[in-house]
Amino acid sequence: MMGVQGAVDAAEAETPGGGGNGVPAAMAPSGATSPGAALSDAALPGAAPTGARGLAERGGLTPDRVEIIGGVHVEIYGAGAGAGPGLPVLAVHGFMSSRTQWMLNLPALVAARPVAVVELLGHGRSEAPEALSDYAPARYFETFETIRGLMGAPRWHLCGQSFGAAMTLRYQDAHPDVVAAQVFTNSTASFADPATPEAAALARERAERIRAEGREGLSAHRSHPSGARRFPAAVKAAMLEDAARLDPHAMACAVELTIPGVAMRHRFRAIETPTLMVNGVWEKRFQPWAAWARTALPTLRSTDLEGGHSINVEQPAAFDAAVTQFLAAYDT
Repeated sequence: MMGVQGAVDAAEAETPGGGGNGVPAAMAPSGATSPGAALSDAALPGAAPTGARGLAERGGLTPDRVEIIGGVHVEIYGAGAGAGPGLPVLAVHGFMSSRTQWMLNLPALVAARPVAVVELLGHGRSEAPEALSDYAPARYFETFETIRGLMGAPRWHLCGQSFGAAMTLRYQDAHPDVVAAQVFTNSTASFADPATPEAAALARERAERIRAEGREGLSAHRSHPSGARRFPAAVKAAMLEDAARLDPHAMACAVELTIPGVAMRHRFRAIETPTLMVNGVWEKRFQPWAAWARTALPTLRSTDLEGGHSINVEQPAAFDAAVTQFLAAYDT
């Protein structure tokens, strides 16, 4: 059984592009690479939109609302005139990722429903509070509840990736009555056991190393998007720009408090909310946990796709099809 320190290691080792999973980049799915130039949010006047926002805008999307709530950067799409009829969905990215994680998926998601995209503390455009307590999962859940209220949604769906999947699963565990259905992708961090004093001490040591190494040290972590090998070029460029905003103190606080706090293995069997796991089968280290999840939760729906850790980026069309079909069944 994996302890919390194992989850901390796992969260830091989950390479965005699936590196280290034993699958050569040459075996990537058709369409997994595409030409793209370096991107920036600061587009020149009259120039085409660039950066992560540009990826969405080229698909005809701009956020209807942008907020900072509880220090968390929130972008709400598809909430205006002509919004899709489905329940809203909250999309939460993984460790050292950003809003860019969902940019290829937004057009399909927004066609069916409003979407709230958040950036975790210290990621992207979110704040990086000094107090460790601000990184407690309960604080995030308060923020999520505020977002749900802002969207006027008595109930909504969840979609979590990697560490973000652990976050959304744990949020559902705390607030099951407001979640109609949930989707999660490869996430070893989700299947940790509750913290022990020994594991907590090791997590603090790891956090202190991150603080000591500073911003330059972050790029050496396997979760850093510089290691992504199967992302479309434009997505990787935008994600690297976002990674330049990563705050070392916030990453350390996530390792010390947030990741241990969203350990879900001991509560996974109790899930009653309809749940879909979209599994990138090329990530070998996750496959034992995918098998465990199917056994532990017989009602779990699962879809296996050819790809690695960030399956929603590597196989966006197949991911979108699985997710939109699943969520539509629980929109009432």
